[in-house]
Amino acid sequence: MKTCVRFFGVFVIVSGLILLWNPGRVIFYLKNHSDEFWMYFSAVGVRFVVGVLLYFSARYSVFPRIFKFIGTLFVFIALAYWVAGYNKFRQVVNLFSDHGQITVPVLGVTAVVFGSFILFAVRKKH
Repeated sequence: MKTCVRFFGVFVIVSGLILLWNPGRVIFYLKNHSDEFWMYFSAVGVRFVVGVLLYFSARYSVFPRIFKFIGTLFVFIALAYWVAGYNKFRQVVNLFSDHGQITVPVLGVTAVVFGSFILFAVRKKH
């Protein structure tokens, strides 16, 4: 389980660095694929799986309450996207892509910080 969480942390850091390195490409990708259903399905599914992973891996963390809280938050966000539906999700993606020059770098920094926290939190307990 710790290995999965570490892999996720590294993945989040790399994703954040990509958002910082080339925000224009990410914005272009979002604008061109925001109408495709697989993006909605991926957003809901990945958030749900990551939320469950964080929740159940809390015992391996130095900060188990924070992991449980973030995991629960991810599951609720996934359920909110699912309940809101595909059209509302497209509106959110279009909003982010329209203001991408501001939001994409902020999301990149947030991803790097979050991924670093995850890697820090699953280090060996003393």
